[in-house]
Order: sequence, then structure tokens, then C-alpha cells
Amino acid sequence: MKHTDIPVKLNFLKLISRLSLADTREICGVGNGSSLFFLKNVAQDVKNTFLIDPNDYFKIFNQYNIGFCFHSHPVGAAVLSVPDRKLCENSLVPFLVFSVCDENFAFHDPHTEETIYFSI
Repeated sequence: MKHTDIPVKLNFLKLISRLSLADTREICGVGNGSSLFFLKNVAQDVKNTFLIDPNDYFKIFNQYNIGFCFHSHPVGAAVLSVPDRKLCENSLVPFLVFSVCDENFAFHDPHTEETIYFSI
């Protein structure tokens, strides 16, 4: 069995899941080993897609090393959509997706092209 490190603290996962379960919109943000930032979703259809406000993203980017990007799927599985996968691969930042329906996560690493599915 191959061991894969997922650089996300358990309390970050709990917070992401708790806030996702309480919201009908896709929540989103970024994190690293010590910080978690919930950022505004500026997509036109916030129930089915996410778009992090670029100004907010670059404020964080300029001050912190971004270890991962996260968002929720209020409807559907924790599977990266085609746009999710393109964003992940273009940014070279791992993506964490939480499924509200299934209450589980997917973590996709663009460097290894591996996706790991898990629950807490």
C-alpha cells in the first residue's frame, strides 16, 4: 500500500465540512499547514460552481504559501468536475473537494495526478 501525505489538518477538514453542511452555496478558500482562509465565491451560480475572488486570492498568495485550494459540492459527489480539474492543473495547487451529500472528501494532487477519497 502506498502512503500519501495529505497536507490538511483534521480540524481544518472538520471546519470545512461543518460550514459546507450549513450552506447551500459552494464555499471556497485556500489553506496551508497552519492557516485556513475562507474566501468569497464570486461565481454567477454559487450553488453549482465556485470562483475565488482574484483580489482576495492574490492578497493571500502574496503573504502565504498556498498548500491547497478547497471548495464544496452542495449537490453531487466529491469528484472534480472538468473545470475543477483544469483549475487545479493550471494552478499546480492541490484541490480538496467536500461533498455535502456524501459527507466525504476528494484530494487531488496535480503533480502526481492522484485523487484520494476519504471521510473523517
